[in-house]
Order: sequence, then structure tokens, then C-alpha cells
Amino acid sequence: MLSRYTLVGRRRRNRRETDPQSHYYIDWIQGPYLWALVAVVAFIAADALSTLHIISKGGSEANPLMRWMLDRGTLWFLGAKALTALVGFLLLAVHRFFPISRPLVALLFLAYGALVLYHVYLLFKIHA
Repeated sequence: MLSRYTLVGRRRRNRRETDPQSHYYIDWIQGPYLWALVAVVAFIAADALSTLHIISKGGSEANPLMRWMLDRGTLWFLGAKALTALVGFLLLAVHRFFPISRPLVALLFLAYGALVLYHVYLLFKIHA
């Protein structure tokens, strides 16, 4: 699954017609799937930064695990967000041609997109 060629190799698809057409690993992603993954990572970053801003204005973290991380310090919180984004990106990237990948990326895109929109609403509410 992961090798020294992951995300830097040249394998984008199976090479032969006789190879399986699903359930195989790749080294390189491109197109809409890549942009959806990048958007999810950007949404996670926006979620983390807006959460910190909202908390600085008197808000609170709803997620108990992230609240626990925040109790340990801002770097723990940001580290946990960055680590989950990186691991998620890598796992979803190499599993591009597994049947569950596209629906999962779409779900993450919608969920984190909605969360970022909610944070934008809260930020406008705080500053109004």
C-alpha cells in the first residue's frame, strides 16, 4: 500500500487490461479526486484556525477529543488536526480505486464544507 513511490511514483492506473479494474493501489492522483482531497485538507485547516479564533472570543469546542487536545495546548490541538489531515489524505490518495473511496471523500467534503460554513456564520455573529 505505502512505498517509497507513494505520491511521487508514476503509477496512476493498472497497466494491463487483465489487471483488476478496482481494489488496487496507485502512486499518483490527479483530476477532481485530487482537488476534492486538497479541499478537504483546506477545510480541516480552516476548521482548526476558526475554532481557535472562536474560542479566543469566548466560544467552546464541541468535540470532546479536540477539547481534550485543546486542554493540553494549542500545539497539541493543531498537531492532532494536521496529523489526521495528513494521514487521511495519504490513505484516501492511495486507495483511489477502491469502491468506498469516492463516496467517503464526497462525505468528508460535504461534512467539512458544512462545518466551515457554520464557522463562518459564527465568526460573523461574533463580530456583528
